Amino acid sequence: MQKRHTKFSTRVFTALGVGIVFGGLLQLIFGVDDKVVTQSMEWIGIVGQGYVSFLQMLVMPLVFISIIGAFTKMKVSEKLGKISATVLTSLLGTTATAALIGICSAMLFGLQGAKFTQGAAETSRISELATRHETVENLSIPQQILSFIPKNVFADLAGSRAT
Repeated sequence: MQKRHTKFSTRVFTALGVGIVFGGLLQLIFGVDDKVVTQSMEWIGIVGQGYVSFLQMLVMPLVFISIIGAFTKMKVSEKLGKISATVLTSLLGTTATAALIGICSAMLFGLQGAKFTQGAAETSRISELATRHETVENLSIPQQILSFIPKNVFADLAGSRAT
């Protein structure tokens, strides 16, 4: 389809249709709960989930670059100030809303911050290591392969992903 210069969206929807037909045929031939179907779907899922992970990884830099590109193409500086004020106001508004929800939740459930800080560094490091071990320990080979595909470049750079 690429050699025939078919549009990318047409290729994606064609692949989606072929995948649906293939999955339906597998389930018709072997049955829905058959071991062959469940194991093959894990391996086939590497392609689909990997594709989605790569798309998620590309979204943040693309949005960031397009915002910067929009600001650099602006010729009138009056618009820049108005847009900046609007963006800052909306960001501060959503932050204030999130803080208000957090405060109300803490008051509603009777949470006390003093109890959270007792041995917090040691406890968090132990729990982080335990969850990383548990996360990787129970993964199948296809799931381990998918865990290497980054969804967020910045999470990888910060080392905050489990794998």
